[in-house]
Amino acid sequence: GFVKNAYKDFEVGCGFRGPAGGLFISMKNLSKLMRLLINRGEVDGVRLLKESTVDLMYQIHWFGDEFEGDYKAKGIQMKVLHNYDEIALRGHTGGAYGVRSYMFFDQSSNAGACFITKFIEMTKVEASHTYTIDLDKCLGYVDNRTIIIPEIITKEGKTLIPAYSIADGLNTLPTFVDAKIQIVKHGLKALVDYETINDIKYVDLDKVLKELNLKYETKEKQIIIQF
Repeated sequence: GFVKNAYKDFEVGCGFRGPAGGLFISMKNLSKLMRLLINRGEVDGVRLLKESTVDLMYQIHWFGDEFEGDYKAKGIQMKVLHNYDEIALRGHTGGAYGVRSYMFFDQSSNAGACFITKFIEMTKVEASHTYTIDLDKCLGYVDNRTIIIPEIITKEGKTLIPAYSIADGLNTLPTFVDAKIQIVKHGLKALVDYETINDIKYVDLDKVLKELNLKYETKEKQIIIQF
């Protein structure tokens, strides 16, 4: 086959001749890889990755408008799609020699899909979630995963948190609109000013939550958000 007879002869830097990411995999094993990521590093009773490693992969590390029509945010080699009604789907695309493949999932609902050259309609899954932000530890907790927040800043009576950390915990994406940052949830839009500190876009957490009409409370240095 191709892998045995040709792939081994590729020179360093010529991997573009292979599929996306150089991954050769069957649909059966691709679905197993997806289950591994959904289950935070464990599949079929075997742990292959630490939960903290998968949490770091899930976490949004970048967002922007550079890739028009593809994706607007990314974790560690994990695209985050924004096309499906406030559901942030994580995974990756693949393609080579006319093949188009996808593997994307929503970890909060334990649902996902992987396919080759077939269309699948994604439906919104309604659920109740809690996003807890620990102000002292700079950590967020949602759907049994941990989000590392670079820094939480208290300034002039405001609690400033990175826009992507708020959106990540709410299972949605931040976008730039009219020189502001917009976060959408349950059909409501929070369009707020931001402040750039150490190349990170910070927004007023209280203002975002009020504009999204989300219930929240502060208890023992924790902000508990219901959505």
